Amino acid sequence: MTKRIIITSNSASITASITDIPEVPYSSGSILVNKTGSWRFVTPVFGPRPSPCNVSCPLANPIPEMMRHVTKGEMEEDARLFALENPFPAILGRVCPAFCEETCNRKEFDEGISIRAIERYLGDYIVERGVIPERRPVTGVRIAVVGSGPAGLSCAYFLTLLGHSVTVFEREENPGGILALGIPEYRLPRDILNKYISSLLELGVEIITGAEVEDTIPALKTAAGWDALVIATGAHVPKRLGIKGEGDFALSSGLDFIKNYHAGKIGQMRGKIAFDKRREHRRRHGADSPAARRRAHRDLPRGSGRASRLRRRGEGDEG
Repeated sequence: MTKRIIITSNSASITASITDIPEVPYSSGSILVNKTGSWRFVTPVFGPRPSPCNVSCPLANPIPEMMRHVTKGEMEEDARLFALENPFPAILGRVCPAFCEETCNRKEFDEGISIRAIERYLGDYIVERGVIPERRPVTGVRIAVVGSGPAGLSCAYFLTLLGHSVTVFEREENPGGILALGIPEYRLPRDILNKYISSLLELGVEIITGAEVEDTIPALKTAAGWDALVIATGAHVPKRLGIKGEGDFALSSGLDFIKNYHAGKIGQMRGKIAFDKRREHRRRHGADSPAARRRAHRDLPRGSGRASRLRRRGEGDEG
């Protein structure tokens, strides 16, 4: 038998089945857990929180702002914003390990955004159009930078934008440091690097090559007119394996290999940089060279997906 209830008011009464009444949530517990009395005095505070991609980026690039400008087609604004934070976006857009893509929020839905590819496109835009932030008034401060690698050139870039006079001293005959010596040309075309160096020269940076650090630093200490000295000689000491014959030329590091490459001296290579050098050697000469590693494939460090690509192209590694 269906229960019926009667709902009455001052003017009318309604008779209905209990099943006609919609369900209403209720709680049989105490309402003391709802601290409504104290909540009425609490004001929400809104503050900026960095995005995961921004936190993962070693340069803390303004990635959300970059993406916002790109989606709106505001390339000029985006280029000027990025040039204030990143001196070489066209270079990093080619060689950066892209930590930002690993923590991209979009991965929760399908896959991370190709931030590095967008950075490369934006960097090429900056290089082609010569986008350089406005330089501050000249301060009269003279600063010497020893080393023209990524650290030295970045230092010269930002110090010059601040209005200082910067002179870079480089040991090699060509500036660039590890960018020119440690990265194969198929990954970082030399014309891209040269365009950046030319833009630094146009900005007012002076670069002196063929300057040995042993002679440069003592001379700068005794010379008058320098207000600061920045030592950015880079990390040119390779990691050692601790094996017999490692110091012989027959077994050379990647940096030693690339320095001697154009002299026609080819030795054995080690480390994941060996895959880069091996590909470069194959591209230029059509000849293969063996590469061995001390780790199992599953234990290779980040960025070693190059080994898998080499095997698929018939340039597989051993060990």
